[in-house]
Amino acid sequence: IEKGVDASEFLKSLIKYLRQILLLKIDQNLSNVFIEELTAETKERLLNYAKEIPENNLRKTVKAFMEAQAKIRYSPIPQLPIEIAIIEVTESSSD
Repeated sequence: IEKGVDASEFLKSLIKYLRQILLLKIDQNLSNVFIEELTAETKERLLNYAKEIPENNLRKTVKAFMEAQAKIRYSPIPQLPIEIAIIEVTESSSD
């Protein structure tokens, strides 16, 4: 973000990536929804993440980052909502 990356675009990409993992967690056949845009290596990585990360954690993470994305435009420090979301996600994961 400090190197010129737009915070909103960063979160949009991150949420899309997490959504793909969540869809694969629910049903691996759902990869057909987005398979055309993935390399074999990326699909394998997503499948591994889907196996390792609990669904509840994925849902909480997606929700936290979606809320952060909505707050970015009103924040005087664009990365602050992202940082708070990361703290919330990591705290809830360690419980």
